[in-house]
Amino acid sequence: MSAAAFPRAASGPEPRGLVEALVRRVGQYAKISVFDVADNEALHRILWNLPLFPYLTIEVTPLAQHSSDLATGEPRAAGA
Repeated sequence: MSAAAFPRAASGPEPRGLVEALVRRVGQYAKISVFDVADNEALHRILWNLPLFPYLTIEVTPLAQHSSDLATGEPRAAGA
């Protein structure tokens, strides 16, 4: 599922314009938020300023663009 399918701004406690994707985990009371930030410090500031931060269980996983993502509009390299 491409992040391009989701609006860049989401309603809720996430800062507007920084949420790349917001999805719900099926069968769980949980969600996944994908943030587009410059560095770890920027993400740290965002998470610590969430109103419910003291009550949340947060797992951070760094992501990178996949070479086969058609949403980028760039042709795939041979053998990629």
